[in-house]
Amino acid sequence: MALSEINREIPILKGESCHWKDIAINTGGSQPVLQDVNYPDSSGGYTYRQPTPSRGRNDSSQSFRTIFWRTSQSTLELLEVSASQKLLGNALRLNFQDTPIVPRVCIQETYSEVVVMVTTTNGVYRLVFPHPSKIFRKDVGQPTIPVPSILANASVTQFRDPSNFHEFNHGGTAAFDLQCSSAWLTTEGKSWFALGTKGGSILLVCLTPIGLKGVSFQEEVREASIMQRLWSGIVPGAIRRGQEAPDTAHSVVVHPFSQGTVAFAICRDHKLRAWSCTNQECKISLDMRELLSNGPDLGEEPPLLQHAIRCAVGSPLASPILGIFLSLSSANVFLVIQPFVHSGQYQIRHLATVHGLKNATLIDFALDDTDIVASWSTPSGDSLTQQFPYQGSKRREWRTVSGPPPPPTEVIIPVTGEPREAYMDVIFEPGSFSTSCIAKALHTYGRMVGSTVTSTLYSDAVALRAEASATVESEIQQKIGGASVGQEEYTLLVEQSLARFYSCCLEYQRAADKPFGLVRDASTGTIYIVKKDAVSVLVPSDHVIHPPDEIRPNDLCRLGWIQEDDTRMVQDIWRLYKCVELLRDLMPDDHYDTLTSSGPNAVTAAKDMASVIISSPGVSVLTESLKNLHKPSTALRLLLEMLDLAEGKPEELLPNEDFIYNAIPDTRLFGPTSTCVLASSLSMMATNRLHFTTDLLLLECVMNTVGFRLTSDPQLQLELQKDIIRETATLMQAYLTLYKISQWEATPVIQGSIESSTRQMAALEICDPQGGGSAAGSGAFIGSEGTRNPTLVELFIAGTGGVHMRAILGEGCFSDWNALTYNAVMILAKLVWPISASFVFPEFLMNKCQYTNVERYVNLLRGWCEWNAGSREFILGHSHLNLGAPEKAVACFTRAADLAAREDFLISKILPTDELEGKKMDTVYHLKVIRLLEQFSVPDLVIEYSYSALSFAMKDDKNIPTLWTKIFKHELELGHQEKAYAAITANPDPEFRRDCLRQFVVILCERGQAKDLVQFPCIELHDEMVSILEERARSVDLESNGYYDLLYAFHIQRGNYRKAASAMYEHACRLSVELPGVASLERQCTCYLATLNTLRIVDPKYQWIVKPVSVLVQPRSEDLAGASPKRDYDGDPKEIPVTKREVKVLELKDIEMEYLLVSARWKLVNFDPEYSFIAASSMDAQETVTNLVRAGLFDCAVEVCRTYKLSLKPVFESLASKCVRVSRSGPDSKTWQWLSANTAAKLHSSKESSPATMAWELLKVYLSRHYRPGDSGHYTAVTAKLLTLGFSLPQWLVKQLKLIDYPSLLRLYVSYDKLEEATSLAEELVSAMMGEVSEGYKDFGIQTPLRPTAPSVWLPYTSLDHILLALKNTKDVALLDLHSRLDNKLARYLSRAKSVSEEMEATAIRREQTAA
Repeated sequence: MALSEINREIPILKGESCHWKDIAINTGGSQPVLQDVNYPDSSGGYTYRQPTPSRGRNDSSQSFRTIFWRTSQSTLELLEVSASQKLLGNALRLNFQDTPIVPRVCIQETYSEVVVMVTTTNGVYRLVFPHPSKIFRKDVGQPTIPVPSILANASVTQFRDPSNFHEFNHGGTAAFDLQCSSAWLTTEGKSWFALGTKGGSILLVCLTPIGLKGVSFQEEVREASIMQRLWSGIVPGAIRRGQEAPDTAHSVVVHPFSQGTVAFAICRDHKLRAWSCTNQECKISLDMRELLSNGPDLGEEPPLLQHAIRCAVGSPLASPILGIFLSLSSANVFLVIQPFVHSGQYQIRHLATVHGLKNATLIDFALDDTDIVASWSTPSGDSLTQQFPYQGSKRREWRTVSGPPPPPTEVIIPVTGEPREAYMDVIFEPGSFSTSCIAKALHTYGRMVGSTVTSTLYSDAVALRAEASATVESEIQQKIGGASVGQEEYTLLVEQSLARFYSCCLEYQRAADKPFGLVRDASTGTIYIVKKDAVSVLVPSDHVIHPPDEIRPNDLCRLGWIQEDDTRMVQDIWRLYKCVELLRDLMPDDHYDTLTSSGPNAVTAAKDMASVIISSPGVSVLTESLKNLHKPSTALRLLLEMLDLAEGKPEELLPNEDFIYNAIPDTRLFGPTSTCVLASSLSMMATNRLHFTTDLLLLECVMNTVGFRLTSDPQLQLELQKDIIRETATLMQAYLTLYKISQWEATPVIQGSIESSTRQMAALEICDPQGGGSAAGSGAFIGSEGTRNPTLVELFIAGTGGVHMRAILGEGCFSDWNALTYNAVMILAKLVWPISASFVFPEFLMNKCQYTNVERYVNLLRGWCEWNAGSREFILGHSHLNLGAPEKAVACFTRAADLAAREDFLISKILPTDELEGKKMDTVYHLKVIRLLEQFSVPDLVIEYSYSALSFAMKDDKNIPTLWTKIFKHELELGHQEKAYAAITANPDPEFRRDCLRQFVVILCERGQAKDLVQFPCIELHDEMVSILEERARSVDLESNGYYDLLYAFHIQRGNYRKAASAMYEHACRLSVELPGVASLERQCTCYLATLNTLRIVDPKYQWIVKPVSVLVQPRSEDLAGASPKRDYDGDPKEIPVTKREVKVLELKDIEMEYLLVSARWKLVNFDPEYSFIAASSMDAQETVTNLVRAGLFDCAVEVCRTYKLSLKPVFESLASKCVRVSRSGPDSKTWQWLSANTAAKLHSSKESSPATMAWELLKVYLSRHYRPGDSGHYTAVTAKLLTLGFSLPQWLVKQLKLIDYPSLLRLYVSYDKLEEATSLAEELVSAMMGEVSEGYKDFGIQTPLRPTAPSVWLPYTSLDHILLALKNTKDVALLDLHSRLDNKLARYLSRAKSVSEEMEATAIRREQTAA
């Protein structure tokens, strides 16, 4: 469809959106210059060369990229913007100190640089910046990444290159009398400046090529007559200064022409003069009045205001098209000419003459090869922008550009409203006033009322609103002066103060909206309006909603709405537009608000209003126009079809997600600038169409009322009442929705809300294809100080909407700005169109945490929009949850359940499965809702909703176990153990039941309610409970494991004693292996005791348990280093090793033995902390005994030895060593400790004894207690130990050993070289044998001495021989004497033994003889 030829103005930049970087340039000027010269503010811009598009795959670093400039006295502001990328550091403010800037600034680009050429009263300057293609080469195709502007790295040193500036001679005429300027950068890199002076001359300046050093060129040229030369020679320059000469150049343009560079100037005498910059010759001097039809009649009148000349953008370099504006007293005229060279002569081709707006002042104009765009200032002070097609159009007339509606001059306060809120809502409504204007108005208002305002120029909107309210209140309090006033008087004061503040805002906004310059892009057709505090762009008007006086009937065919051969239909459509215009004159001012606020009752309100309109005096003209309609019902249906963005097929607006996120996007509309343009365009389109549909609805109601008079269409009333009025009301509500969402501000989102939203989307299994569901990564608005809140449409464009839009645009190839923006706006409008199967926009609001706006959106559509009703209820419930109203949310989810299986959003996002249908799909929906409810800690609602879902579920639904699981989980969370257990038993799925039971066990244990758990009957779940308890006991860390105790109690409660004992024994075994430490030993002892006590309750024949399974792995045939554990040499998988399992039966005595060993270790650790290391390792009985005797726990050591049938020798040897140590060194800090730890040491505790005495007594008691007749090993071991230590043997030990084993004593003496003691013992023994000492033989355990009638006795001759040998070989006299004595005594003994033997033989012979 063809685009409209009428443009409208859309703001894209405002002052508060810029963060300026200030740089001061010292030009050498003086302060008087700044005071004497006053140039008007000017502005303009330069658009980069547009790259060739290729299905959206263009270089985004240059697409729709522009540099805007503004000059004000000595300040130059440069602002670079891009519609395809976000630029960083894009605002630069240069201050040429004490040197005013001469209008205008010229900007050009080369392959590698962007050159800004500036003229001041002190000189000319060439500012060189890098070209975007050189900076952003790496970022091509990545529009999401902010990139630096060419202005970002600007610095003072960058502008100090002498080759880039030229200072004027201060004594010349050009120092202070410059009138205008222009510049051009040649292909060689030279910069030509042409400066017009008030004296009538042109000053030409040439700077050397960029990067080359050289001398700049300056030459003053002038076309002067003889009288002018005489006048300049006679009158001094000081007198002439300030007076304009007749040939003073008002405006100048430098442009290539005919293989050179030419300066074209329009002068005060209406002449166009062209000067060659190369040879400084005047090539053209033509009076422009000659091109006018009434030119000869104008005479020599001076110009009313300044003339102006502009070069058409995109015109050929060799033959430029020039636009000349003549400000004459009788008219404002534009002349479009084209200079050319014919036969070596410069000539002018007259292309067009256009008469401008009368009685208006031209602000600026721009042209291309077909159109002129001009901005005017009317006598009333308003601004106006117009377009005129001077070439290629049959309709050669000025077309006014429709701008954004200005703020209302007065604020209407609702009857029930509060004045302060009403004024503040209007002032801070998006698009009404810029923040900078409000701040300036507040400063002015504050000074007027004597209040101090602390806000900055670009203050945060919220803070600025609060400060404005405070300032107004301050003025009111000053007026009251502390007196008491009534409510009505106070309200009146508030209204007066707010009206003054509002008037200040209006004045500043009116000044900020005043245009200063126009910029036109030749390659794209884009037109920008540069204002004092903003920049606007012109975009095509809505082709459906044209003002009736701006369109003709034939245009309807050209726009493609209807067939060209249907002439009557063309006329009907045209007359309907005219009828709408007539109706607007009859309607009250507030009819839009009345109808749009009626909601579903809009038709009734429209009919009531139509009844009033019909009775008005001017309705006859409207009625007559309606009678001229041929088929009004058909024309109305065609209009409705044109207004319906879905074109009657809402289901076709459903986007293809695969295409959207796999298509090659058009990245030219990416960034804050394009977002602002598209959002504003959509808002204006929605506003215009809302008004039109409202008017159309009223017109239809009027037609319905007077239908009996319209005889041309007898079915009109029936058609109107049947569906036309209803469809029109629906379209009005739809456009009202578009209008509202374009005005509603986005709610700032905190980081916590973003994280919560991410979790909620994960619970719903909804992912964002752009950012994985992250709200922050895709269009989420996180509020920050100093920025205004974006509208919902802007937020949508920055997120999902922009992705869809750019993907669809990528399918086309739009090089024209108007076509691109128009199609982008229509795509966005269809994405947010409520009468559609698409749910992209509401889903986006939900994903980006816009909960309040979701409520407003759903409420706005409720009652009239049937599409996605269930989906809207779902996201409304989601919003209620996040806003703290879970009961309302459940109600919304319940209402949405009826439509869960019929709407695309619920099916594709909430129910992404094709396997279910009917009620089974409803169950999946309920589960998703339950997951969402679980994110908000509302277990009571989850339980209620789950029971409700169960009531609707089919018996064979596989999701029923999940619902019971949800009920169990949240009943348990609420502490309802019985209900949770009931939910477990009701769950039909064994796996779910087991999982719930496991969680039941874990939670109750964590809460310390194990007693309650044990008391549950668990009749049907007994095996599962035991299995879970065993599994938990074996898997949970033993350090905090109470599951073995729980398992023990569970078995005891049910009388399973052997299982209880087995659990405790397993616990003890695991503690010994896995958990080292003293506490572990104590717990092992407790476990063993519990095991023993439980087994003792059982019948003796069942007092056994099975030891936990041990695994024996069969050895592999080969186990070489580096060999694969899974494959053999051929690469084939090896066979799994055969495993064997053993079961060992433990009886009660086996467990008692293990307990004894553990108990001994525990006693040892508690007895002496130095032995705590044994708690970290496992020791056998022998090692345990060793440590026990070292510590002095002899009782315990003896018990272990006797139980494990170990020798007591280490015990006695250790005790003997301790006795020697105590006797020699005395007691230490631990002596009494180990003495008191042994029971035998307490036998004589009533006596006062020394530690040594008690130690020896302890040894004596142990020896006597553990002596077995015939076994003197303990005594000999003690004796040997004492002798080893070189300690004298106690008499009681010698006496006892003599009694039970004197040979061993004698051998020990000999072995340890105790010759004297051995000799003494031997003599004593021999004497006792011979009976020389009375009953001395009894000391050696001998029954009778050596007698013939007594039993035989013997002596340890081997030991005695060793003694004699040792004594004999010594040289010690005393020992030799002992040898002699012992030898003599043995000789006597042998003699006696011989006689006794002979006597015994004789007696034996006699007995035999007697017996014979």
